[in-house]
Amino acid sequence: MRLDGVASPANVDQPVELQVAIADLLQDQGNRVTVGRSDGTGPLYYTAHLEAFLPVDSVQALDRGMRIERRYTLASCEDGPQCPSLSQVQAGDEIRVELTLVTPHDRYYVVLNDPYPAGAEPV
Repeated sequence: MRLDGVASPANVDQPVELQVAIADLLQDQGNRVTVGRSDGTGPLYYTAHLEAFLPVDSVQALDRGMRIERRYTLASCEDGPQCPSLSQVQAGDEIRVELTLVTPHDRYYVVLNDPYPAGAEPV
């Protein structure tokens, strides 16, 4: 696929966009972007930016050796693993968040960021 254009003082600040469907990208080799010009001696400046999106229902989970599980329980429950998991809470409920990270190998640098659920405040 080729995109031709002419840069001039009148259009130098106007982006040129090329959209390619993911299905049209090369599968067995790298996809290449080549920038060139036909004449001129000054420096050529350009910016290339790639955004790729897949429908969420077509994205399959990956297993790369780590598994993270999150569980919400009432903070007042003292039965540990026997506490029932919550999927809904009422305003004013105090909840406990349990995160379990399982990995088959030692990990030296892991960052686990679990944001607060919408509407929740730390106590």
